[in-house]
Amino acid sequence: MSVSHTYSTPMLRRSLLGTTFGLVLRGAVPTFFAVALATGTGCEVFQAAPEPSIVGAVNGVLPDANAPLTVRFDKPIKPETLTLYVTILDLDDEGNLADERGDDTVTLDYLAAYFSGEGQQAEVTISEDKQSITLQPKVPFPVGTKLAVVVNGGLEGENGVKTVARRRLPFGFDFKCAGTGSKIMKSGAYFFLLNVESPLQAQIQLYADLRIDEKTGIVRGQFTNADRLRNEGKCTPACSAAQVCETLPGPATCIAPSGKAQNIDAFADFIPNNSAPAGYSFTVDGCVEDLAGGGVAFATKATDLVTTEPPVTVRGLTVVSQFRPKKGSPEILEASGSGSGSQALLGGSPLGAAKGTILGRSLTAAETPAGIPAPPGL
Repeated sequence: MSVSHTYSTPMLRRSLLGTTFGLVLRGAVPTFFAVALATGTGCEVFQAAPEPSIVGAVNGVLPDANAPLTVRFDKPIKPETLTLYVTILDLDDEGNLADERGDDTVTLDYLAAYFSGEGQQAEVTISEDKQSITLQPKVPFPVGTKLAVVVNGGLEGENGVKTVARRRLPFGFDFKCAGTGSKIMKSGAYFFLLNVESPLQAQIQLYADLRIDEKTGIVRGQFTNADRLRNEGKCTPACSAAQVCETLPGPATCIAPSGKAQNIDAFADFIPNNSAPAGYSFTVDGCVEDLAGGGVAFATKATDLVTTEPPVTVRGLTVVSQFRPKKGSPEILEASGSGSGSQALLGGSPLGAAKGTILGRSLTAAETPAGIPAPPGL
């Protein structure tokens, strides 16, 4: 998934060339073995550490938050070496979880876990083949919130090989509104950051005008590409013609126009742009619904995103997220969640399914820039 001013065409070419190089290398493998056999050189069998995956997840999305969560390993494990958490994917600006930021006194908060041979806040079952662990949480996992399964390093397979690095598996739950509406989330301007994880790594910045029916929760929104402002005169020394001045979160720094926003509050460095060829805008239908535990679930129907520079299409783009009042500023709603697409294409070449995480923020009237298009018909 991509968008103009997010990554350069050479980056896309390098990604595609990487695929080509992979084919070349695979073609060279038989030659390598032929040489090895001819020279009598022996090869040791590589023993890999067990790798986890979430059973039933499609592009990182599970259908039912009330169903048990099952994590499967590609080879049998020694359960006594397993430390596994299910946690809210709360990352800092550098992509670190709470216990990855250099403070050894901080531990990871979790919704369910398994460590020291016992389930925590969940009923836990390990399969007879020692390749699956199933967690049934005592409290259902939240919908519309980006979650992650975290498996700590040190997990040992029955083959004796241990994982060294922590494994992180982002996921979320699908959501369907019941038509009960929202008294919390209102019509207005919003800013979103869609951080694409695959098939390419990129960030899409979007402004949105969301129109919400309070009684039914039905949403019609217009999402518009957000481009970086040049912010002339705000950087010292002045930026070159090929750069822009990033003022948030500060200090002011000259960067490439394709630079990622460091956090959701950096919206003031962006301006809506729906003018071709670089700009674009698309309509989204969806729904919102107040949740029993507080906050608002937001889900969209599948839509297509099409850009011209570079020529990228994302088919079946959907978003599921949860908005909550911002700490210290309850009048502002902040969201985290997931986005996915059934297929991403560069030109006419399919790249595969798209998935990523999403951050969102409501904007006050004073924060809203001019030029955000309204949904059609309104």
